[in-house]
Amino acid sequence: MKKYITICGFLMAFLAGGQFVGAQEAKTMEDVKSKAKLNVEMLDKLADLDEDQEKKAFKAFYGFGNDMFAISQDKKAEPRKPILLESFDNTMKSILNDKQYQIFVDNKEELGVK
Repeated sequence: MKKYITICGFLMAFLAGGQFVGAQEAKTMEDVKSKAKLNVEMLDKLADLDEDQEKKAFKAFYGFGNDMFAISQDKKAEPRKPILLESFDNTMKSILNDKQYQIFVDNKEELGVK
């Protein structure tokens, strides 16, 4: 019995770890959309976005996610990644006020912008 509990524990840890790893990179376009929505929700909680900012931020995150998804499918496009990151950063700077933008910069890692 103890052996089964131990095996179940390892199996659950393995599955939970796999979900966290899978959350790092979008696998389909639907993943891109849901990740963009989650990122906007997280940024809204951190920086208190208004409704217009939420809509614009969603479009920015979704567009960035699409571009990064395309790069993940074509390794020859990898050199474009720094350009996309800079463009996304500039877009977010135009959407957010100075205080909100600083919160965004401080939380880029958690938002998956890398």
